[in-house]
Amino acid sequence: MTARPRTIIVTKLSLTFGLFYRHARAYADAVFFPLYFLFVWLWIRPAVIYYNPESYLYQSSTPMAALPDIYKTWSVSLASFYPGEPADYCGAALGHLFAVSWLGVLIITLIAWLASFLTGHCLSKVRASGLSIARLFPAIIILAQYVRYDHVLSDSISLLIALLGVLVYAAFGSHKRSHRFLLFIVLSAIVAVGSKGLMPFLVLCVLHEIIRRKSLLLAFLQVVSSAAYLVFYTIMIGGYHRVSSLWWPAGEAPWTLALRALLYASIPLAALTVAISHPLTRKFKKTYAVISGVPGRIALELIALSVTGYFLFEAYAPLTRNHLFLNYYLYKQEWNGLLREAAKRPFAAFTDFDSHIVDRALFHQGRLLDDLLSFPQSNYSLFLNNAPGYGHKEQLRRCIWVGWTLYEIGVLNNSENVCYEALAKVSHYPEGLRLLALIHMAKGMPEAAKTCLYALREDFVYRRMADDYLRRIENDPTLSNDPEIGWVRSIMLKDDGIEGFFLQPLLERNAHNQMAFEYMIAGYLLNKDVEAIAASTRYLPGFHYEKIPKLYEEALVINERVFRRGNNLFGMSISRETVDRFTAFSDIIENRYNGRPEDAKQELSERFGDSFFFYFLYGSAGRVGKP
Repeated sequence: MTARPRTIIVTKLSLTFGLFYRHARAYADAVFFPLYFLFVWLWIRPAVIYYNPESYLYQSSTPMAALPDIYKTWSVSLASFYPGEPADYCGAALGHLFAVSWLGVLIITLIAWLASFLTGHCLSKVRASGLSIARLFPAIIILAQYVRYDHVLSDSISLLIALLGVLVYAAFGSHKRSHRFLLFIVLSAIVAVGSKGLMPFLVLCVLHEIIRRKSLLLAFLQVVSSAAYLVFYTIMIGGYHRVSSLWWPAGEAPWTLALRALLYASIPLAALTVAISHPLTRKFKKTYAVISGVPGRIALELIALSVTGYFLFEAYAPLTRNHLFLNYYLYKQEWNGLLREAAKRPFAAFTDFDSHIVDRALFHQGRLLDDLLSFPQSNYSLFLNNAPGYGHKEQLRRCIWVGWTLYEIGVLNNSENVCYEALAKVSHYPEGLRLLALIHMAKGMPEAAKTCLYALREDFVYRRMADDYLRRIENDPTLSNDPEIGWVRSIMLKDDGIEGFFLQPLLERNAHNQMAFEYMIAGYLLNKDVEAIAASTRYLPGFHYEKIPKLYEEALVINERVFRRGNNLFGMSISRETVDRFTAFSDIIENRYNGRPEDAKQELSERFGDSFFFYFLYGSAGRVGKP
């Protein structure tokens, strides 16, 4: 009996669709990982992670602090050793390459591809190769971690070590049970010592024994031996809390811990799911046939991709990304990029540290006295001094960020002091060494500068710069022909002391120190010291302003219209536009709100929030201006 035409058509379409699906799966990697590479390159930008002072790249408690030494020696004592330390060292060394963004992109993508490749082979060893989407889970979780800008190279390397261990066990395990157990002991010791991936290694080996070898006894012995190792090591290094702190450090964000756990657990969970489903396939043959068919697999993979998309969306931390890009642009001195990022940051998220780097960017763009109040400010933001409630992390950030500001303004002793504070908090801080070298060169101390530069030569990111300065010192120990050093010497205070500094002496030292002048006026603005601003107009002609900066003009208008004091402008004049803005500001309060400033605050914030008029009345900036 011949089949009806409709049945034949449906069968042919089904076969065609199944063939297309199988080919699409075969070429999935050729599409997925190039897109993966582009996403990491264009969105994440690994250099942003490298230049984050709070990342473990700069923490003295991590192997990165001793990175230069790992090229010379590899000595580990039992007292300081912990499981996964070799993976941490490898992660630190590779993470150092993140300074070159394209290298970081290549490393992340290559690790993700290797994790996917090894996962697929490991799943095939436990007869779970049909769950093809599972092999991409580690790559996607790694991407989610980098979307959060967590530095996870050591975790990724630990997973690769565990998966390699599983493949070696499956490939070289002989038919003799005793030989397989001996090989498992050796490999589990390597995985346990070299990585933090003992759990996925154990689960996959046990499933391999149960599903492929049919040896429940050996699977039981593997579990017991692994448990014995963990108990032994817990006793050796001082208790459960010490062990748990190695994998789950206190203070880490919940999403960071959750993604780390998911990275290690995703492959064992996928393999366990398939292992549990094997006995059920006989009982529910029809249901299994639907699920294991092409439509069923597509449905499962779409569900898995939807869950993955949810994780990526929830893992995204826009404020963290914004903060790290601010810091990245600061290190690169890309002031326009820094101000663009700052304009995206909500007012409520600004800290004194954010305001400090924005102020420095505004100065270098010639906009400090025009746009200072376009961003949130505080009395501490200019130099981050005497701010209350600074903990260890905040003190580190202050040392790192304020050192360059002090150097550029000419207060070298204070800058040197905060550099030493930073180096006392972290063992390897190359920007601090670089700044110290410049300070010593400006002070005429070439031998001290050489010490810093020789240390910087051990860091490949700074090696070229260090060699360049060492060559210049050899040719001219006084660096008398260096324009940057010459300028710093002309503005630096000779006896500024360690305890504090004043901007007025900087201007007495060099009346052309524009940064000292603008920071002094910015401080007066933030303190609403209109009288001091009016008394500083004598410095204006020396800086050749085309016109008086906007906020300076507004303060002078208040000095004249509110306090009825005259202004000596030394041949300059206040623009008509500024006078009209003050008139409009006053009219809104007097005419629309009957002289009640609090009622007028919302409207004034929308129109004059970035003005000194608004700040003088309310004590805060009202909105962010467009950079």
